[in-house]
Amino acid sequence: MSAPGTSPATLDRAARWLTLCALAAAGARTGSGVLLLVAGAGLLLAALVQPAQDGRGTNWLGGNGSTYAMLLGFGGGLLALGHGRHALSSLPPRRTPRPGPSTRRTSRD
Repeated sequence: MSAPGTSPATLDRAARWLTLCALAAAGARTGSGVLLLVAGAGLLLAALVQPAQDGRGTNWLGGNGSTYAMLLGFGGGLLALGHGRHALSSLPPRRTPRPGPSTRRTSRD
């Protein structure tokens, strides 16, 4: 049952947002770049849909220009985090150089 003054369509939109937010939170918590990429792609897809429907009878997201800006920022940020996490995980382990003959200190120094 919905709260007084809340339509089922509003609750459906909220469920979509909460799903994307839960994916982003799970990706951040587990360190999974893939979940961050999926959540970021979902938000960017919503950002692309928003300006096309703004001011029309069919507005799936129920937003306006500020919703577009928020989705674009959050989606882009999550994609950057996910890509950075993915790129860093594919690098080989970092090796520290061993002291060689030129870096050793002798008692004559």
